[in-house]
This record gives sequence, structure tokens and C-alpha cells, in this order.
Amino acid sequence: MSFAGWLLETTYRSTVERRFVNAGFLSGPFVPIYGFGSVAITLIGHATMQFSPLIAWAAMALSPTVLEYVTSWLLERFFGIALWDYKDQRLNIHGRVCLRFSLYWIVLSPVLVFGINPFIFAWLAAPGPYMNHFFAGALLSYFTVDTWRSARSVFDYKAALADIRALVAQGRSFLPSFDTKGSKRMPVELRRLLKPISAFPTLAREFRPHLHAFPDWIRERIERRMSRPR
Repeated sequence: MSFAGWLLETTYRSTVERRFVNAGFLSGPFVPIYGFGSVAITLIGHATMQFSPLIAWAAMALSPTVLEYVTSWLLERFFGIALWDYKDQRLNIHGRVCLRFSLYWIVLSPVLVFGINPFIFAWLAAPGPYMNHFFAGALLSYFTVDTWRSARSVFDYKAALADIRALVAQGRSFLPSFDTKGSKRMPVELRRLLKPISAFPTLAREFRPHLHAFPDWIRERIERRMSRPR
């Protein structure tokens, strides 16, 4: 479901922005909050089976919104920055969740429980427990490495943004460590910033006002990786 969430977000954002966007926090094709949200809906659905369908559906539909709010709060505390912000959306709560996307979960919850889960559970049971344990271990190792690398890229973004702000305050411009203008590769000190500013429009909006501090050829390459101006 993390992969399905990546497909959904990447397709939506790539269509809206008319360019390929690798959505989500991780470098790989996964958006874990969709996976955790699906697990929460499934577990709550089983736990509320003895209650009325209305109560069970309401609990399943609200659980992803609660998860998104808590995840946003935890990431803000960990990184010191907001990775997503719904303050431009109507009926939002502290910019962490909003009615529009909560309604999407309300519609998708019964689709997941009654339409997708039976297929997923049958697919997971097919290889047998030993192969499942092997694949679970392999995926856990992958997610651990990818999460560590992605978290480091966000901290690199914070450090770079602070440096650029300091340069702008001093009336200075950014100069790469080596002259790479003739190369197709970005300077190494900026390459690690491309994924977070491409994945999170909030970070791109925060970074955009400081682009004038870069040489034209670097600014153009960064802008190509950013979301379109909102």
C-alpha cells in the first residue's frame, strides 16, 4: 500500500505539474504513511466489527486523518520544519490535516477493506511463512537505509537553507566548490537538496525566494526540480 500510495501521489503531482515528480519522503517508490494508514484502517476495521457499521466506518475513516496529524507533528519536532502544510486549504487543523484529504480517506476506506484487502491477504499468504519472513527482512533492511538517507537529506536541506540565508543577508552569492558549469551534474553540496525540495512543495516554497543567490545555470536546474509556483 505504500507503493500504491506512491503511484497515486506521483501520478497526481506529475499530471498537475506536467513533469515527473518522485513524491514522498523516501528515495524509493514508497510513501509509508499510506502503508501505515492502510494498516490502521484494517486493524480498526477488525476491532470494530462487533459495533454498528456506521461506527466501524467512522472509526476507519478517521484513523488516517489522526495518523497524518500525529505524523506531521512528530516530523516537525524531529526535523524542526514542516514537510507539508495545508494552511492554504479550507477547514484545516494547524496546517497538518484538512477536510479535503480527509474526505478522500472516507471514500477510500471501504474500498480498501472490502475491495483491496482480500486480494492483498491472499497474495501475501501465497509464498508461505518462510518466504514472507525473508521478504519482510529484506524490505525492513531497505526501508531502514532509505529512511536514514532521506532523513539526512532533510537535515542537509536545513543546513543549506541556513547558509544561503546567511549569504543573502551579507549580500553575497553562492559559489560551488568546483567549477562544474560545463558538467551536467549539480555541485555535490546541492545535489542532496534536490529530492526534498522536489518531493515537498512546502520546502520548495521556502527555498524559492533565495534562488537569486545562485548562478543562473544552478538556479535553472534547481527550478526544474521544484514544484510549480503556487
